[in-house]
Amino acid sequence: MATQYSNKPIVTNGLVYALDFGNQKSYVSGSSSARSLLFNPLTASVSGSPTFTSTGLLNLSSTSNVLTNKTFSELTINNSYTVSTLVQVKGGGVFWNQSLGPSDDASYLNTTSTAVGHLVTDSAYLQGSDFRRGFSADLTQLTHITYRNYSGSFDVFINGVPVNTTGDYGGMLRGSSLNLNGRNNGDSFWSGSIGNFYIYNKALTSDEIYSNYLLTAQRFGLRTTPKPYT
Repeated sequence: MATQYSNKPIVTNGLVYALDFGNQKSYVSGSSSARSLLFNPLTASVSGSPTFTSTGLLNLSSTSNVLTNKTFSELTINNSYTVSTLVQVKGGGVFWNQSLGPSDDASYLNTTSTAVGHLVTDSAYLQGSDFRRGFSADLTQLTHITYRNYSGSFDVFINGVPVNTTGDYGGMLRGSSLNLNGRNNGDSFWSGSIGNFYIYNKALTSDEIYSNYLLTAQRFGLRTTPKPYT
């Protein structure tokens, strides 16, 4: 799928949602809305007056968030999908959430490691079980993270390279609008910086994920990690 504008070409095949806070076609500093960079763009709501850096990062605090205003039916355990984001963690808590039921859960990004709660949040869907995957990474540094689901397997890529994960995996929920930065049910809110947020309705190949990472690294001045495979 074609994009309206991008600084460098990323993989667009299967791309269904693309927020880029360093791209004025997607977000203008101080605005209360952000737009997906796809044709027929969807508008996300930006609240809490988050700050904006000259390098193209949106700084979210415990009082600011981004609400996509879209249901992502792709993000379920039975579907193939890829979620990619550029983040830097300042305070741990809930990074994203699709609110649906009373026992909803989300993706937690702590200051040194993360428990990836790609969960079906309606307790009836998974009989109340709490499934999540964990991995270790220093997220206090600007980090490119990709989550991929394909044929019942779940993979995490840090800076373009796959990492080991532990724990059970349930899948993300079929739910309402996805909220970047938390929920109001007693969990702590996440704070930190976000550069972009992409959702694909397919499982990207390892090479495609690495290519997206390289383009992001070149753009934001990240040190590139050599690809450990061919």
